Amino acid sequence: MTTSALTYEDLANYLRMETDDLTETEVASLDAFLTAAREYAANYTGLTAEQLDEHSDIAVAVLCVAGDLYTNRDMYMILKGTGNSYMNRTAETILNMYAVNLVPAEAEEG
Repeated sequence: MTTSALTYEDLANYLRMETDDLTETEVASLDAFLTAAREYAANYTGLTAEQLDEHSDIAVAVLCVAGDLYTNRDMYMILKGTGNSYMNRTAETILNMYAVNLVPAEAEEG
C-alpha cells in the first residue's frame, strides 16, 4: 500500500472503527488527519509524495501519525529541534530511515 492510496476507510479500520457508522463529520475529520499525516511525513523526510509512495512502510507511519492525531486531538506535535516534542515512536523510526533533509548538502566547489 502507498501513502497516496490510503483512505478514510483504511484509517477507520486501523482505529477499529465501523466505517458504516461514521458520520459525515467523522469522515471529513479522518480525511483531514490523513492529509495532515501525509504532509507531516513529506516535511519530516524531505521526500515528495511520489517518493513517499516508493516505500510501503511509510504508509504504516502515516497511519500511526493519523491515528495519533485522531486519538490525541488535544495534543500536538512539535517539529524536531524546537523544544519539547512528542512523536509516535513507530512513525519516527520509519520516517528517519528515509529522511533526506537531515543529510548535509555537499559543499559547492568554486
